[in-house]
Amino acid sequence: MSAAASKIVLVTGANKGIGWEAVRLLAEQHPDWTILLGSRSEANGSAAVQKLPEAARKHVKVLLIDVTDEKSVQAAAAQVKADYGRLDILINNAGIASYSLDYDSAKATFDTNVYGVKRTTDAFLPLIPEQSGHISIVSSEVGTWSHFNSPAALQQKLEDPNVTWDTIDNVAQAYLTAVKNGSLAGSFPAPETSFGSYGFSKALVSTYGRMLGRQLASKGIPVLLSTPGYCATDLNNNSGFRTAAKGGESILLVLKRGVADSGKLFMDDQDQGIKNDMPEEYKPKPANK
Repeated sequence: MSAAASKIVLVTGANKGIGWEAVRLLAEQHPDWTILLGSRSEANGSAAVQKLPEAARKHVKVLLIDVTDEKSVQAAAAQVKADYGRLDILINNAGIASYSLDYDSAKATFDTNVYGVKRTTDAFLPLIPEQSGHISIVSSEVGTWSHFNSPAALQQKLEDPNVTWDTIDNVAQAYLTAVKNGSLAGSFPAPETSFGSYGFSKALVSTYGRMLGRQLASKGIPVLLSTPGYCATDLNNNSGFRTAAKGGESILLVLKRGVADSGKLFMDDQDQGIKNDMPEEYKPKPANK
């Protein structure tokens, strides 16, 4: 395995669902790469590796990482540095969904989907080579619906080409406070138009991706956002109409894109834009009078 041909790739949240499919596809398509399967537990990670086709699992290694735990993330980064000295591709896939307005659920969703991505990227960025490294963030088309249905003042904040992490953090904390106080109306998208805290968390994830892409452009590190679409996974009690394999394919397609596309959101290699109205089939139906 030549150093020029080999790559070190980490997929977080990869012991099942779309993340596992992404690992499988990477291992099958790039047998000379080392694929790190991110998992919160050794048992789940090892079981996930054993489910891979025998030929595919040869270069897949389990990396223990819980994106909600700073110590776990730092330990994972330290291990990758010690074992490989670099990380060529970081795929931020770990995520959870909560469509309720329960504060604890909303906080957990933000801690994983928004802060988990930031926490993981910060830890691994020093290991990502300039001009050849790549950062991928799995967001969601639902985030574009939440963005579209946000009040104009909030949309302006999210679309600011010079948006900072402090702004994103402040908006996230204000949203959580509003959830706790029952005061979302007027300042944030209505829950029924944004799939609750999940949709708004993904709107902020995409905002972060655009911010990071701008910051890393001069270093030649592309930051690409992807959405797998509505796939049947544990995230939605297997209610999706797309397969997890199709979702895995979708989130890997962005790996061929460069800095010119940084910050854009793609599904099946098609640019989804920043904001979109919720499709009619998902809109809440008016109550019968």
